[in-house]
Amino acid sequence: MSRLNIMHVFPPSTFCKLRWLHCHGFSCKIVSCVRNLSQLSGQEASNKVQSLLQFWKSQFIQSKVSEPAESVQYIMSAVLKCARGDLARLAETELDAGQRKNLERFCLCRLHKMPVQYIIGEWDFCDVTLKLRPPVFIPRPETEQLAQLAAERLRQRGGGRLLEVGCGSGALSVALLHWLQDDQSADACRLTEENAARLGVEDRLRVYNATLTEDSLPGEHRQLYDLVVSNPPYLTTAELRRLQPEILLYEDRAALDGGPDGLRVTRRLLRHAPGWLRPGGRLLLELDPAQPARLGGLLADSGSPLRHDHTHSDYAGRQRFAELCLPP
Repeated sequence: MSRLNIMHVFPPSTFCKLRWLHCHGFSCKIVSCVRNLSQLSGQEASNKVQSLLQFWKSQFIQSKVSEPAESVQYIMSAVLKCARGDLARLAETELDAGQRKNLERFCLCRLHKMPVQYIIGEWDFCDVTLKLRPPVFIPRPETEQLAQLAAERLRQRGGGRLLEVGCGSGALSVALLHWLQDDQSADACRLTEENAARLGVEDRLRVYNATLTEDSLPGEHRQLYDLVVSNPPYLTTAELRRLQPEILLYEDRAALDGGPDGLRVTRRLLRHAPGWLRPGGRLLLELDPAQPARLGGLLADSGSPLRHDHTHSDYAGRQRFAELCLPP
């Protein structure tokens, strides 16, 4: 099967410099878009914050960018280095030439459906601000509940050792370490280490680049854990085709694709987790709401000694977080 590489995205510090590979038509589209924006920029009413927010919001709406108002607010906040809540107070503030140039570059990226999180290079998760860059998976709001549940279980045990499988940006691990004072992608491993260092918890964290197999953990790391937590890929391969362009164009598909039924990685976790857990240890998984009901059959099929104790609902009332236990 042929593979289509759409783009490589440089770090946010270089703004929206895109190198296009083997993707016919996109380069012309960018040139056309830039020319149109250059023409439109002369029509803007003023250089003031409120005027620019309104102008770029209208551009986003015309280009069918999702959450147009929120997008330009986050971008403007990054340009001005202020909180979103300060924008109303700064409505009559005029941007200098450098700020105006940064705003335009960031907004051009958003017009091409780059997620805001990648454009500004960071995002809040739980009580921490994480560095982000493509194509490492962007942590979703519902995963904050998984972090809260994991923290609650560790506090109940009086602490303990935690293994996160599939670290992404390190959101779960660094948030838990911050509160309580492994991924195949090398990019994700590096970003996890950077976020840990940023929060001062790097001395309590070890990151390994490994595949999810029996022998995946290095020898010194083959020890038992009180808690294993994971937000594995759980979308079906067919569902990927229906995702927003912000996701399809920029995020790592390996972090999303759970195979034909969305449970490919979950099956591996159910098979291997008993060898990682202490007796009485727990496995916490974030899943598609339709998947927790299938855990009983999956455990029986694999012969796993794990017991499915409970499924926790997310804020929308969907059965999202599965809690399993290795009996003592």
